[in-house]
Amino acid sequence: MLLDLIQPLSFSEVARRNHVPQSTIQSVFQSIRFGRPSKLPETIYIDEFKGNSGIWSSTHHRWYRNKYHCTLSDGDSYSVIDVLDQISGVYLNKYFHQFSLDQRKRVKYFCCDMSNGFVSVSRKNFPNARIYIDPFHVVKRLGDMVDDVRLRYRHQFQDAGDTESLKKLKGIMRLLKTREDNQVK
Repeated sequence: MLLDLIQPLSFSEVARRNHVPQSTIQSVFQSIRFGRPSKLPETIYIDEFKGNSGIWSSTHHRWYRNKYHCTLSDGDSYSVIDVLDQISGVYLNKYFHQFSLDQRKRVKYFCCDMSNGFVSVSRKNFPNARIYIDPFHVVKRLGDMVDDVRLRYRHQFQDAGDTESLKKLKGIMRLLKTREDNQVK
């Protein structure tokens, strides 16, 4: 099972290969401890991802699922330094306080999405770090805002029966969403 878990396979695939329930594979995976990194990098990149791991409570005989997890990466070497099974501010603050204040003061950059939780964790734990918003999330947010405006105008034009404006809007959106070097001039 352990050899299969280091391969890029899903839990269900590992379970199928080893003829055991998926919950067994999740329990084995949960028991693996890689240890905390010895030092923090100068650039920390943090991002959440959706998962379905959890902790088995033998007292209550049930799984407590954590819907979101987060990865901590070294922003300079692009390597993952840890994967945490929770993203709450309390949990992250407790995690980062395992490192000395000197270690945390050496962090120069903290890159995250626009979540207030990650930003406040950064301010609380890394007094010398500059906070940067991940460019992917900035571009995604801008794209979402453009789509919101487009939908608002589309509904307005549809309600008014203005087909000419609908065609122009479609052309403008295609222009906005196409890379400049792919646009027909």
